[in-house]
Amino acid sequence: MFKPKFKKALLYLNHEGVSDLFSSQPEYQFVFDHTEASIDVLKSIDDLILRQKKIHFLPPLNDLFSIGRHIYRRGSLLDPFLHVYATAVVMALQHKIEKFRSLTEPNTVFSYRLIEGSDTEWFDPSTGWGKFNETNIKLAKESGNVVSADIASFYTSLRLMHFKKFGFLKIFSGKNKIRLQAILKYINVEEYGLPVGGGFARILAEIVLAHIDLELQRAGVIFTRFVDDFCIFSQDEEFVSHDIDTITNILNNYGLHINRQKITVLTNDEFIETLKFKSATLIFNNSHKSTITNPLFDPYTELVINRVNELKAISKTQSLHQATVYEMEKISADLTSLKVIISAAQYCSIDECSLVISEILENFLRPEIYIITLRIAQLIEFRNLEFSSSISACLSEKIEQVFIHGRHNLPLSVQALLLNARLNVDTILGYEFEQLLGEVYCQSDNDHLKRNIYILLATRSKNDVVLQSLNCSFKHSSVWIRSLQDLVHWKRTNDVQYSVSRTNRIPLHHLISNISKDHVL
Repeated sequence: MFKPKFKKALLYLNHEGVSDLFSSQPEYQFVFDHTEASIDVLKSIDDLILRQKKIHFLPPLNDLFSIGRHIYRRGSLLDPFLHVYATAVVMALQHKIEKFRSLTEPNTVFSYRLIEGSDTEWFDPSTGWGKFNETNIKLAKESGNVVSADIASFYTSLRLMHFKKFGFLKIFSGKNKIRLQAILKYINVEEYGLPVGGGFARILAEIVLAHIDLELQRAGVIFTRFVDDFCIFSQDEEFVSHDIDTITNILNNYGLHINRQKITVLTNDEFIETLKFKSATLIFNNSHKSTITNPLFDPYTELVINRVNELKAISKTQSLHQATVYEMEKISADLTSLKVIISAAQYCSIDECSLVISEILENFLRPEIYIITLRIAQLIEFRNLEFSSSISACLSEKIEQVFIHGRHNLPLSVQALLLNARLNVDTILGYEFEQLLGEVYCQSDNDHLKRNIYILLATRSKNDVVLQSLNCSFKHSSVWIRSLQDLVHWKRTNDVQYSVSRTNRIPLHHLISNISKDHVL
């Protein structure tokens, strides 16, 4: 592996984020902040992997995230060095990967096409969900019926056998085969499947899906695909059941299963009606209230509308706060409209932005609202430097009250993300809230929640006694908690930046530590 690939992987992950489920984590930021030291570690890791030596990475940290009412998705947070290393390995082979994926007919697959030449972008922005649906409309006009289907629990269903198909043998040969085997071992793919949310995992999944694409193509099925979402186009009803049986049998041969609860069969006119492209606008309705109309939702991007200029236009036309109030007056708020509002709130005045956040926090315990917790935390992080002292005080109090009142009702991952939102408001913790955090830390066995409590107390509390009480349980903590404690301890006791030399390899915390010929601790 070469230094430029490690550097590019670090730049990409720092720019795009490491997960679309977890909030930002201190270990990752530490690695991004110490680029040269991290590259030195990554080079040592590559050497150890090629010599098939054991490396003590942090095990995957798993949690369940609410993505709908009573619907959860398992997310995995990887050791930052493992994540960067895996990303660099896949980046180095992206030409071979795209060459293999190009065996499928053009204008068939629209997910995560790779581009070269950019330090911060890895995926082609011109090929995505929108292009997928544009093509679907064209094909539907030429067909009688359209079948929509997806693969049940695709990422978590993948196992080692899926990565031994001929495509992987062509792409990952020689030393790269050893690297791939090590990555799959350390992410524990045999037990958990691929981690959801990481760029390298998306590409490994696409290589698996490329094999299925080729089999569907050979079977004469006319289809399009975005990740594990398939649209199949049939001329008449006689071919519909045949095409469904074909994709079902092909998936079964891979140990995968079609999600029978999500299969839909529509006429071409019905299908086209569901895909009519709309442009979100903010208008006054008949009751003289601002509301979002015609929201366009791209489920595969963090920005609901992936057009900044349109978001800016929305933020300047009418009141985003009034639109938020309008949604909260409904029995069930429209999540797509709220996502548009939150995205547009990145560009409105800071007072308007704070009103939007406050309104959502006041209604946060409604089950449809806490699904957007990560978006709220990201919005606060995006604009927190603009907050006045009064806005910061107001928002911090509201977040703390939501946590206190929702402690026994909110999913643990939501509580963890809520604490991340509180972390991004630079004020001292309230006494009642601080005491509750100490109690929750001692009672909870959820590492994601405990880590965010520890980060918050370490950075926003003036009560050293509380933090010391948490450190007393160091020996009984998981490795992810000890990692955080090590990092916080280093930041409190060191002012100099990390440097690497042949004679001095003293660690700053245990992720960058004790590199020797035989192990990395």
